[in-house]
Amino acid sequence: MYFGLPLILSDTGSARDLIKENDIGIIVPNPYPSINTLNSQRIKMIAYDKRPANLESMVKAMMEMIENPEQWRRKCSNTRNKIIGDLNVEQMAHRYGQLFSKVLSMHECK
Repeated sequence: MYFGLPLILSDTGSARDLIKENDIGIIVPNPYPSINTLNSQRIKMIAYDKRPANLESMVKAMMEMIENPEQWRRKCSNTRNKIIGDLNVEQMAHRYGQLFSKVLSMHECK
């Protein structure tokens, strides 16, 4: 992100917070059907899998970026500003604080 390169992220964690409507990259499906199916053994299998379930989607995303380099350069020219603006450490800490407060208030109600 810092160098303005397009991202290819699997649909986990905060991927959808980083990439909105393919603005700075492409989100591909996870290589597993549900987080509920994961355990340490399954994670290890996925990590070393030479043909993950989302391979076709990853290749398609890479080809999109290779075939349209100018479009992706334009899209990602402002990526650094996104890090400094929307995704800076202060914003992250503030959002975590809000989340922790919400979780604590839910726990106190029980």
